[in-house]
Amino acid sequence: MPLRQQDLALARLCETRLSEGRLCFSKTFIMIKLLASDFDNTFRTRDTYEKNIEALQRWRAAGNIFCIVTGRFEPPENLPPMDAVLCCSGGRVCDIQGNVLNIAVSGENSKLIELARECMRHSDEDGEIKVCAENEIEYFDYKDVAGNDFERLKSMGRFYQVSIYFDDYAYTEKVCQEISAAVEGVNVLQNGTCVDIPPAGMNKAIGVKAYAESLGISEENIYTVGDAMNDIDMLKAFKGYVVEHGNEELKNIIGNTTKSVADLIDSLLLD
Repeated sequence: MPLRQQDLALARLCETRLSEGRLCFSKTFIMIKLLASDFDNTFRTRDTYEKNIEALQRWRAAGNIFCIVTGRFEPPENLPPMDAVLCCSGGRVCDIQGNVLNIAVSGENSKLIELARECMRHSDEDGEIKVCAENEIEYFDYKDVAGNDFERLKSMGRFYQVSIYFDDYAYTEKVCQEISAAVEGVNVLQNGTCVDIPPAGMNKAIGVKAYAESLGISEENIYTVGDAMNDIDMLKAFKGYVVEHGNEELKNIIGNTTKSVADLIDSLLLD
């Protein structure tokens, strides 16, 4: 019988692990687990980054899957070997070199223009809008977008995420509420003082679920870890943990905490 798509995907992962010298075998059947981690202030922290990288290597050597899930548009530079980076809040699946492996959800170009108009309403003349679309990734100054009446955006095709940045947390929270009320067909996510806006039907939980399904990994074997409110969907959907230095409200909602990604990995490897 021909191999299923999930079998082929896992076979390719095993082949990669063997080439890295990171795949362990034993006489005991091992259930493959997936750990999906936020990047900024969760996996990459000032105090635990190197420790997290070492733990990641142990996790993958045991035959498990690890991916970063981030609001960033592209994979961060100089990442250690891992299985995937889910960018644009989960909607754009890449390898660590930035090659796009899959697109989960994209939004209509007309919605991008409507969204940009609303974002500009909350920005000052020194602000900028960052757009990730099928044809390019681009920063737009407020004046640039206003000056050409959004013509540049029309050439960018379908979009994966729009992000805008502010200095004040409370003001960012207010902007999220107002954009959510004004623009239908998008998902407005607060990430500290950044607002990440993918199309409706996309958040980190949906991206993680789609990636896990592509590998044939069941939901009971999916673990997630994050630090901020834009991680809440994936933390609630799966076996979620909040790092101890994370958002207090989020810790109260999720309940499970961990000192670091490394500590979580070591506890999961003992199960």
